[in-house]
Amino acid sequence: MPTINLKEHYPTTYTEDFFAEVSEEIHQLFIDFKHQEDAFLRQVSRYHAYHSLDDPTFPVEQCVLFQKPALVDSVEQRHSAMSIYEAILSLPPKQAKRCYDHYYQGFKLSDIAQKEGVTAGSVSECIKSALSTLRERCNFFNFCD
Repeated sequence: MPTINLKEHYPTTYTEDFFAEVSEEIHQLFIDFKHQEDAFLRQVSRYHAYHSLDDPTFPVEQCVLFQKPALVDSVEQRHSAMSIYEAILSLPPKQAKRCYDHYYQGFKLSDIAQKEGVTAGSVSECIKSALSTLRERCNFFNFCD
């Protein structure tokens, strides 16, 4: 039976090499997917575009229109959002408020500074400190633990 390295196919899930024996059909399926992906990347590189909307065979409904995410994706997104929200709430109140105002409300640093009566540099340093703390508490590439 062929052996595949799951890290090559699922790098966000498997951070270290993990080998698994699979049936011949599954192995062939992975090879076919790899060939399709390589062909797609060559096409994007060659033509500097993903698809042409002028192509009558282009499946607009599948690629362009919004598709409802799978239930598993929705649950994972909600879990990730809650973990990030909890990490932000664990910050000191001033840092949490400034991060919320800047990233969620879309206020500029100068607007926050003017509203609080401080300099934009102090707001910037406060937000940098908050982001540093969040990086220590939470790995945003694998989401919060």
